[in-house]
Amino acid sequence: MRKNGFTLVEIVVVLGVTGVVIVSMVAIMVQSFRAKSRLSWSDEIEAGGTWVMDKLRNGILDASGDTITCGPVGSDTFSYVSLKGGGEITTVVCDDDGASTGIASNSANLLKDNLQVTNCSTFVSCDTLPVADGGYRVTKVNLSFDLSADPSLVPTTSPDYVSRTFQTSVVVRN
Repeated sequence: MRKNGFTLVEIVVVLGVTGVVIVSMVAIMVQSFRAKSRLSWSDEIEAGGTWVMDKLRNGILDASGDTITCGPVGSDTFSYVSLKGGGEITTVVCDDDGASTGIASNSANLLKDNLQVTNCSTFVSCDTLPVADGGYRVTKVNLSFDLSADPSLVPTTSPDYVSRTFQTSVVVRN
């Protein structure tokens, strides 16, 4: 006599195979979401760091080497007087040790709130030449900082954590 239906063993095998397929699909989706998040943070950091570097480079290029003041080697502060800005002194500070980290001029913070700067101890160094009056003239400004996502948004232990170092040297034209 023949009965219609499935045996218990067949049902268990089908459920096991289905479970393995579902677990595999979930793992692939989780990895896909992590990669998207990491890429999104990487793009945000790249855009923010590039924008800051461009603003600083333009400010330095608009200044005279006589008006650029750098702190000691490995400083986190420098200032300049823009030849286009009507003689106003712009001071740029890299702050990575307070509650609010960032790179700021005396007019505004140059970083978005979701980004955090680190390694300000080597933010700026200047190459100089002596001048006749005993002072010096800045010939090149070297900038360097690390940028990452705010750890409150993406913990540093997360696989989505991204950090990037930005470095440039600007030769003073004036």
